[in-house]
Parts: sequence; C-alpha cells; structure tokens
Amino acid sequence: MHEDPAAAHGERFEYLSPRKIAEMWLHPDGYAKHPLFAYYMDYGPEDRHKRFTAPALWLYARAASGAAGAASTVETVPSGNPFLDQFSRYFPDLRARPINAGHFFIEEAPETTNRFLLDFLKGRI
Repeated sequence: MHEDPAAAHGERFEYLSPRKIAEMWLHPDGYAKHPLFAYYMDYGPEDRHKRFTAPALWLYARAASGAAGAASTVETVPSGNPFLDQFSRYFPDLRARPINAGHFFIEEAPETTNRFLLDFLKGRI
C-alpha cells in the first residue's frame, strides 16, 4: 500500500510478483526481517475502504497447549503482525475465540467449534 492523495480512498496498492514474494520468503535473515514484511499480505487491498459493521466471529486455531479442543479464556482479536492487524479494519465489531487445536480445528475440536458458533448466533459472544 502506498499513500496517494490522488488515488481512490487516498491510497493505492501494487501486487507483488511471484519473484518478489519468493525473495521475501528466502530472505537470509528470515521472512519477518525482509523490508517489505510490514506491508505484505493485505487480504483485499482493493477493498480497504469497505467495512462489514455487523458482528463477525473469528475462530482461529492455535497449537494445542492442553487437551485438544479445550477452549481458551482469551477473548481478544489476535494482533502483532500486518496480516492479523488488518482484520479489525474490515470488521470493526470483530469477536474472536481461539481454539486449542491445530490448523483443522473444525475436525479436531468439533464440540468447541460448535459451542462458539452457537454462542455467537445466540448473541452471547
């Protein structure tokens, strides 16, 4: 993303070529040390001005630190890198729940996943 007062919504974006993305992944000091890291992975740069204002639920997996499927008491939206930080921009009423499971948490922790979905749909989250 680049600030550009002449562009729609005051900014413009450019797609990174596959070569540029490969350079980032292969950076000698690691991906996060590449100079473009802070600007990568905008989910929908052409839609940065759009907002979904209704409540939205973000269920996400994290490596199991206890029994698979155990729910966490942490109720904050993940942040700390450019990829995670963008979700609150698109979804201002974002509610998040981590599930102590792996990438396929729906299969690994179906009871926890269903409980969070039902609680969200019933207005409890």
